[in-house]
Amino acid sequence: MIPAQRVLLVIPAYREGKRLPRFLPELVAGLSNRAHKVDVLIVDDGSGPEEQAAVTKLVASISSDNPRLLPPALLPANLGKGAAIRHGWNTAAAANDYDRVAFADADGAVCASEIHRLITLATTLPAGTTVFASRVKMLGRRIERSFARHLSGRVFATLVGTL
Repeated sequence: MIPAQRVLLVIPAYREGKRLPRFLPELVAGLSNRAHKVDVLIVDDGSGPEEQAAVTKLVASISSDNPRLLPPALLPANLGKGAAIRHGWNTAAAANDYDRVAFADADGAVCASEIHRLITLATTLPAGTTVFASRVKMLGRRIERSFARHLSGRVFATLVGTL
């Protein structure tokens, strides 16, 4: 049996005040009865005072029932998604001993149950293993994104696959 692990899930958010409230409660609720301890950290990437106040209020309302939702990290300026993820991993990992780090988008494009499933899978793999998930257009599924977004995603996937 694999020992329980501690996982840090960072959710970078930039102006996600409308989508995050629909996604975050379901995500956090599904993590409460897991064998592995999963802490969730929202990193607001400089969305501005009103958005950051809304994120802080949302997190406070949910975290009263679930201590696995950490107080949000509020960046003073927009640094980009990668920088927000790195900030979350570095800040929280310095204060806690995590076995795994992960991130998920704030828009809920990957549903909470799939994130739960991916975390469960990742915690069964050897240390140092990297797990990626992506949205792939399959029969009966619809993915909406601009042509430029599709093209940049394919270029990135090709580079990762090549490396």
